[in-house]
This record gives sequence, structure tokens and C-alpha cells, in this order.
Amino acid sequence: MTTKTELLQVIRKHCLECCGGSYLDVEKCTAGPEAKLSTCTLWAYRMGKDPDGPSEAKIEAGKKSFRFLQQANTQA
Repeated sequence: MTTKTELLQVIRKHCLECCGGSYLDVEKCTAGPEAKLSTCTLWAYRMGKDPDGPSEAKIEAGKKSFRFLQQANTQA
């Protein structure tokens, strides 16, 4: 099964190839939603990050890990 992270990495790689390998050109890509000539449906994901942020499950997992580490530190 493909994970969200793997999909974002593939999109990032595609964007780098589209921009001739230039990270700066990917960042400054003009094919966004307000482009006049053509838009790219992957534009929002070009930086390798999900514009919607982490999922609820990932947030809960992070909170659980944080609580575990806090508890371990107070016991030590």
C-alpha cells in the first residue's frame, strides 16, 4: 500500500523534473491556481508537504508519544 508520504515524495520528484532539477524554480512555480496559461493539479503539493496538514490519526499518535515521553521523564 502506498502511504501519503510516498505519494508526496513522488509529486516532489515530478515537480523537480518539471523545473529542470531546480528547487528554487519548484518553490517559485507559477502553475498555481491563479495561473493564466495553464495550471497544475499537483501545485499545492509541490513542496512535498500536504497543504491540509497532518491527519487526525497522525496528530493523535504524536500526542500519545508526547505523553509517553513526559511520563518516562517524570519517572526517571
